[in-house]
Amino acid sequence: MRTTVRRGVGVIALSLLVLTAACGDDDDDASTGEDGGSASGSAGEAATAAEERLAPYLEPADSIGIEEPLSGEMPEGLKVYWLEGNIQSILPITQGFEEATEDAGWDLTTLTYDPADPQGPGSAMQQAVEGGADYIAVSGQTIDILGPALDAAKSAGIPVIDMYSTDEVGGEEKGIYANIGGPGYSEASFPVLADYVINDSGGDAKVLFVNVPDFQILQTVADATLGQFESECPECDVESLDVTIADLTSGSVSSQVVSSLQSNPDIEYVFVAIGDLATGLPEALSSGGAENVKLLGGVPNPEQLQSLADGTSVAWIPLPRPMSAWAAVDAMARIELGEEIDQEQHEVLPIEVKTQDNIETPVEEYEGPEGYQDQFNQLWGVDGG
Repeated sequence: MRTTVRRGVGVIALSLLVLTAACGDDDDDASTGEDGGSASGSAGEAATAAEERLAPYLEPADSIGIEEPLSGEMPEGLKVYWLEGNIQSILPITQGFEEATEDAGWDLTTLTYDPADPQGPGSAMQQAVEGGADYIAVSGQTIDILGPALDAAKSAGIPVIDMYSTDEVGGEEKGIYANIGGPGYSEASFPVLADYVINDSGGDAKVLFVNVPDFQILQTVADATLGQFESECPECDVESLDVTIADLTSGSVSSQVVSSLQSNPDIEYVFVAIGDLATGLPEALSSGGAENVKLLGGVPNPEQLQSLADGTSVAWIPLPRPMSAWAAVDAMARIELGEEIDQEQHEVLPIEVKTQDNIETPVEEYEGPEGYQDQFNQLWGVDGG
């Protein structure tokens, strides 16, 4: 087995998302991939197996994954506070909260904070507690970061809904009542994108995996992605580039990626865990002489989806961020009615892989399966907007 994982190329950081890259469709022993080649041995077998695993996710998802209607009438007049980190990948969630709470007839307050400020999430949560929230939702944070503010919410009897967090759900004991898009989603979705690389490369990929481990959920993404390469692609090589939130917000990620590629010119795939890490990256790859490197990743913004249509990236797993807010509101309604929440159905969001072959044009923000709003409103027994 030739798979290697080398961490710490470049700046090593705290915790956010995950970025990976894979390469290698020019090797003589690679099986048939996007650029041809002849299948042979374990590499060809790995590529064929990956193609079979990948195939279902190239079709559009059609269900929100939550099945049971509410046990009673939709609760009325609840006050929801949404804590919005001001990075591009978070903003579409706000749209979802605005639409879902409007259909539910609830009152929404959005509090914006700087995710690069360690005190930002806790300060916003404390403000929500003092504002008299009935429910609080926050994305990408953890119990240890929220600290005393989460304790204040627990003392006030305010349920907190996590989104894209590594926290375990623990109800009153932990103050976290649901985790939308938590580790289960990362563990289910990112190996699928690794399978795209394994298949596309003919089972002999050389990958640069870019990650912001400042967000702990992204370490889960990294573990799931790197684990898939290690277990399913014996001939793959993977290197990791860890960057910080400050690198992300300052726009220095692209130069670090190009520097890594110049140090290792054999890399042919750059795999980023979150679209924000790829802002300006196609242009940087081109100007840095790495225009043949294939770019892909998770959580694309419209800019990255447009790059698919333009042919400057090859694959993305879009995160249904607006729909995830509806799932959070659904969880709040069920808590209010005293229902048990099916955590798996709320955590594992719909999974699709967008490629140059199936990207819709003109490109738009991926919100979720077609008609997802109507599916929620049917579960809630409301007419909707």
